[in-house]
Amino acid sequence: MLAAGRKLGRYQLRQSLGVGGMSAVYRAYDPVIDREVALKVLPPEMGRDETLRLRFQEEARALAKLNHRNLVKIYAVGEEGPVSFYAMELVQGLSLRQVLAARGALPWRQALAVFVQLLAGLEAVHRCGIIHRDLKPGNLMLEPSGRVVLMDFGLSRRAERQNLTALGAVLGTPKYISPEQALGEPAGEPSDLYSAGVVLFEMLAGQPPFSGEDNISLLRRHVESPAPDIAEAAPETPEALRLLLANLLAKSPKERYPHVKEALATLAGLAPEAPAAVQAVRELMATEASSAPPEPRAAGPEGPPAAPARFERSEMLRTWVALIAAVASVLALILALVALFHERVLPSSQAPLRRATPQPGSHWQVTRFDGSQFVGELVHIEPDPAGGAIWTFRLPDGGQESLPDSRFTLKRQWEGGENP
Repeated sequence: MLAAGRKLGRYQLRQSLGVGGMSAVYRAYDPVIDREVALKVLPPEMGRDETLRLRFQEEARALAKLNHRNLVKIYAVGEEGPVSFYAMELVQGLSLRQVLAARGALPWRQALAVFVQLLAGLEAVHRCGIIHRDLKPGNLMLEPSGRVVLMDFGLSRRAERQNLTALGAVLGTPKYISPEQALGEPAGEPSDLYSAGVVLFEMLAGQPPFSGEDNISLLRRHVESPAPDIAEAAPETPEALRLLLANLLAKSPKERYPHVKEALATLAGLAPEAPAAVQAVRELMATEASSAPPEPRAAGPEGPPAAPARFERSEMLRTWVALIAAVASVLALILALVALFHERVLPSSQAPLRRATPQPGSHWQVTRFDGSQFVGELVHIEPDPAGGAIWTFRLPDGGQESLPDSRFTLKRQWEGGENP
């Protein structure tokens, strides 16, 4: 983490707003135009990874091409030595995640008002040929003015560029990921619409349509389990919204709307016009933030919750529960790794491994979730923001492939760089 007061280019860092698996976001001051901005930074240790650096640059280029009231604005891109960064709008308000944590389910008219602005921003994103790939309540900011802002394009990718992430790698948030993303297949416009449908379902029902004890079971439910009928959780939901959700949450992307405009057409006569949608969100925010002023939120990793004062205790309790759960998960993973290590070193064992002792430079036979295989040299292992770890292998042709540890099994090949 960079220290407050440090300068990156012309920007002076003031405080950290959040740290994620790939980047950090800081509140910063731009003396040239005398305004505060959010500065998203890729640290030097990440910048040395060519794949991560290219993905970060792709995000900056994607944001720079967008200009829409429901999308976060990017101001400038720069580098300071080995550190890459870009400056963007500092959004004031609460995330939809915070609003849902405090209130639970929303009345369908308010949920629809948020959803219409989400679709408006998403249509602009898709019109530029960009797929967001990580729509979720934490990436939607609600301003007191009534504006809904789509943020965090850290996993975005131009539709014609599918080579930054190897086929078979899973990127996205398990609760909101589309079935095709869960299978490691390329994401398209219908993939974003599926995730948007999960967000709409959660706004109406107070919880996402699928849950699971772990990420693997959650991904399988997205792939295999039919979506529940929203009428069971929210009987007042209009029929048009039920039909919309049934389409958005279809398992096959071919069964969903191909573009956002078809989803908006389904809502014709039910979805509020832009001014009415803004007013409905403004009324929602007035009930949420009356006891405390909104705090800034930057595009990128979610920072500390900026909840109203009356929800601070519940937010703190949820934070401690999440922390305890995370520690328990890490301990369980360590125990599993130790057990698998002992199994691996037995001379009689020739079975493929589900996990292995991290040992960069060693070679492995890797079997993907879909049954395909390759042999590669382990380069490094890094934490996965969605949980677990991401393993990066160097392929025989010189390329690299990165996979979450939940998407493959391993069989040991040989030590060092030569096959005995």
